[in-house]
Amino acid sequence: EAYEELRTLCDSLDPGDTGRISLDDFADRLRSGPLGARLGILGLNVADTEHFFDLLLFATHAESRDIDKGIFVEGCMRLRGQATGADLQWVVKQTEVIRKMLLSIQEETDKRFSTLSDCLIAALKDSSDWDVGGGVNSEYATKSTCL
Repeated sequence: EAYEELRTLCDSLDPGDTGRISLDDFADRLRSGPLGARLGILGLNVADTEHFFDLLLFATHAESRDIDKGIFVEGCMRLRGQATGADLQWVVKQTEVIRKMLLSIQEETDKRFSTLSDCLIAALKDSSDWDVGGGVNSEYATKSTCL
C-alpha cells in the first residue's frame, strides 16, 4: 500500500516524464503542494529537503544528482519510520568495520613509508658522502626491499 502510494507520488515529481526525479523538482513539489504531508503520513519526515534527497541518493548508491523513480521509491521505503535500536546497532557495527579497515590501511602505509625512508637513507649513504644523519634500520632497508 505505501509502496503504491509512493509510486503515485513519484509521477507528480517527474513533470517531464523522464523517469527520473531531480532535487529541484522534489523541492518545488514540497513547497507548492501537499507532498510533505503525504510523505509524513507514509512515515517520511522531510524537514530538510536537500538533506533528505542526499540521504536517498546515499541509500540507493545513486551516482548522479537525480534519481530513477523506482530507486526513489525503494529509497523512501528504506527511510520510512523511526530508526530502531537494531538500525542504530547496524550503523555502529558498520562504522567499527570501517574503522578497523582504516587502521589496517594506516598501519600498512606507515610501514611502507618507513621502509621507503630507510631505503632512501641507505641509497644516499651508498651513493655519496652526504651526512644523512640517523641510522638505517637494516630490517627494512635491505637491497631486496628497496628494489
